[in-house]
Parts: sequence; C-alpha cells; structure tokens
Amino acid sequence: MINKIKEQFPVLFKRNLRLFLSFRGAEIFRLIVLLAGPVVTAYSVCWVMNGHFSNQISINICALLIMVMSAIYIGTFNSLLTVCNEKQILKYEFISGVSPTAYVLSVATVHLGVCAIQALLFTTVYINRLKLPEIPFLMGKSLTWMTSFFLILYASDMFGLFLSCIAPNGETANFLSPICLIAQMLFSGTLWSMDNLLSRCMIARWGMASIGSLIDLGTIDAGLTNMLSAEEQEMLEAGLMASGHTLEEANSIISDRMIKSSGLDISIYQRDGQYVLMTWLYLSIIIIVLLLLNILIVRFVKNRKR
Repeated sequence: MINKIKEQFPVLFKRNLRLFLSFRGAEIFRLIVLLAGPVVTAYSVCWVMNGHFSNQISINICALLIMVMSAIYIGTFNSLLTVCNEKQILKYEFISGVSPTAYVLSVATVHLGVCAIQALLFTTVYINRLKLPEIPFLMGKSLTWMTSFFLILYASDMFGLFLSCIAPNGETANFLSPICLIAQMLFSGTLWSMDNLLSRCMIARWGMASIGSLIDLGTIDAGLTNMLSAEEQEMLEAGLMASGHTLEEANSIISDRMIKSSGLDISIYQRDGQYVLMTWLYLSIIIIVLLLLNILIVRFVKNRKR
C-alpha cells in the first residue's frame, strides 16, 4: 500500500497542481480571488484601523476577529469545491486502482504551497501597514506572523476539504461554508468567555490566541478604562485610593472590573513564546486530524451510488 502511494503521489500531485493553476474561464477568476483576497482584506483592515491598533481592547478584538476570520474564510474557499465537483470522476478512478490516500495527500501538498503564498501576502501587508510591536521571541516578527497565518490558513483549507468531502455537491458545500464560519465565531470563546472541548476544537480560537498574543493584546486591557467618562474615572480612582490603594493599583482594579463586566476573556492572549508555540501546536493537531478524516471519508466515495 505504501509503495502504491509513493508511485501515484507524484503523478496525482502534478495533475492537481496543473488543475489548480488552470488558466481557463472560471479558474482564472478563482486564482485571482485566492491571491488578491489576502491583499485586499489586509489593506482594508489597515485602512479601517488607520495604521495602528486602538487603546480600547474591545475595538482591537473586533479588528483581530476580522483579521483571523478573513484568513479562515479564504483558507476554506481554497478547497471548498475540490472534491465535491469531481466525485463522479474520483469514483471511477478509485475503482480503477487510484489510491484515495495518495489523492488526498497530493491535494493537501498543493494547497500547502497556496496557503504559504497567502500567508506571505497577509504578513507583508500587515507588517508594512500596521504599527506592530516587536517580537523578542521565536523567529522574529515577519516569520512568526507568517507562521501563525500559515497555520490558520492551512487548518481552514483542510476544513474546507472536509466540507467538500462530506457535501454531495457544490451547492451544499457553499451552503455549509457560511454556517460553519458563524459557528467558528460563536463557539471559539473569543467574543465571550467560553472554555470547553468545543471551543478548543475551533480554528478561530487558536488563530485569535496566536495573532492576539503577537500584537500584545493581553496587556492593552487598561484601554477598557477609556470607556468611562473622565468624571467616572476620577470618582472610582478617588474611592479606591481612599481605601488605601495607590493610583496604579486603582487603575488596575478598575481595568479588571471593566474586563469582567464586558464578558471578554483576555486570558487567551499571552505575550509569551511558549504560549504562541502552544497555539501553533493546537492548530497543527487540527490540521492532522482533519487530514486523516479527509482520507477516511474519501475512501467511501467509490462505494457511493451517486
């Protein structure tokens, strides 16, 4: 079986690469969207943010959510129609002896390169158009940002391939895609505190945790105090200082109370090299699990009646 995969993989890889880069009709438009999407999205975020992050964490989380969800959408779109549009062809190929494992691995390898290019485009725009803090750990700012975006994109690509495997046709796949993206936002635990098995399986959670840690989101929590008026701020500070707290302690207490009342969970943003590596590990696990699921599901294609 392994020898069969080794023999068929190069052939299938060349075929899938040629199909992906096919410069005909709708394929040209699809290729343009896949390459222009990261650039247009990133420039739009930078323009809305006016080139820098706000001093209010709620605004920053919204910007971060757009950055991550746009990467998830583009990654999902990469492979959303890959299998479901070729199921009849694949059925006969698998019956004739083509290895489903070699097929999925060849598609995954082609898309690995696509996601790397898209991650490079995202990173280039954000590094040059946003004022981002330096990263004293791991591989430096550029490579660390690119690695985070690559893992988000590739995990989303494998998820798009999963939807393509389970959907009977392209219409169903396109219908499922936005529902799954909404689920990513709702159950990731980034808009409100949620920490359970479901949230830990979400690409958005670890994507937000990774990118949010790189922009030092967890230490901008004092910005929540700017949601208060000057009079309210002074009254709270005076009351806390009268209780024996210093001005710095008073601001910290107010900030903590504002964070709790907002329902935001900033504990998933930690500016630490080991923590960022942990987010990469979770994204890598998601990629491997989805890849194995795709191989298992594609094996059933030849047994389907339609």
